[in-house]
Amino acid sequence: MALVTTRRTRPNLRPLDPKMSVDIAAANATFFQALFKHAQTTKLIAPAHPTTISPPVTTPPSETSHKDKCAGTKLHIERPFSLTDLTPLTETVPSRHLPEELSVFDRGDATGRHPRRPDTALRYVRAYPRIPKARVETPGAPLRRGYLFLDPANQFADARRAAVYRAPLAASLGGAPRNVAVVAKLAKGDCRSQYLLRQEGKAYSMLPTHVQGEDDTLPLVPNFYGLYVAVDSKGRRLCGNHPNCDGYLHSDCAVDWPSPILLMEDCGKPIELEKMTLAARQECWSLIEQLHEAGVAHGSVHARNILMQPGPLNVPLDQRSPATPSYRLSSLGRTEVLWPRHARGEPTRLARHSYEKTRERDMQIGLWELRPWEEEKDPPAAVEESER
Repeated sequence: MALVTTRRTRPNLRPLDPKMSVDIAAANATFFQALFKHAQTTKLIAPAHPTTISPPVTTPPSETSHKDKCAGTKLHIERPFSLTDLTPLTETVPSRHLPEELSVFDRGDATGRHPRRPDTALRYVRAYPRIPKARVETPGAPLRRGYLFLDPANQFADARRAAVYRAPLAASLGGAPRNVAVVAKLAKGDCRSQYLLRQEGKAYSMLPTHVQGEDDTLPLVPNFYGLYVAVDSKGRRLCGNHPNCDGYLHSDCAVDWPSPILLMEDCGKPIELEKMTLAARQECWSLIEQLHEAGVAHGSVHARNILMQPGPLNVPLDQRSPATPSYRLSSLGRTEVLWPRHARGEPTRLARHSYEKTRERDMQIGLWELRPWEEEKDPPAAVEESER
């Protein structure tokens, strides 16, 4: 999907509300007070130092009921950019509870914004899953807001097309405000990298529910918490494409807008094939087969895109062990979904053709890299590795 903007605008770097307080010396400052009331204001604050911030927030009236007692709840944390003592977010969060707007504080210019001021927040809105039209068009309806903190010290992967961070996320995810750890994936500053990240967010939002473990099944991919794009002061999205980028096939030209941000579950690190047993490689191969059975072709099932984490996944987090690992497929920027989640009718002939080509590529790459068979003298022919 090509997102076009005819005019490049500076990101919306808004001054922070003076009602917010900052106390650098206070390690246990109140970080949030009433999470979503702040979403009704038009200003954010610039703290004196980005390590300790205490913005007030409250639950919007639309989410408040006699069963929901989170309005006015205070969330106490230590340092906003710190991951110390944060619980990773591992459960599935319905789209109706995900933040619709993010205030992103960026210490190391991961977003590629301009001017580079880490003490101000950049405004992002959710692109996938799409915000319901009724929510957008309702006058005065506040968007559910979350706060994300990006620190170069928390970066744990740097690939050709993306940089990956562990990041604190403070939001109300269908209950009381809380501070959790998520994985934030940001694209490099070229057309193709940003296009692939937007396509990845779109693919996650189209996946059948059981692929993401929403039907009490074991997930094949990480839980997805939204793709967000930067907007300016008038709500216009700061992303697009260059007219002469040849469909992003070979478009490495630099862009001057902030990177999209994809939030997902932390599912560990890429597998190391040289350390894996035959049974482990066969288990990874079974993920690819299950994905194909669901009508999803990954498009880039290289070992670097298969993640390993302590398991099994059907036990609580504190009972999982590296001795019983679980595996997930990540990096869905080239994924083809034959039966999207909300699609009606049968797939077109073109959609089937694209899916079959991608599925065939999965088989070639998977068989060559995973080698899910007993050692043989003549393995299948090698497949040229694609771009990341």
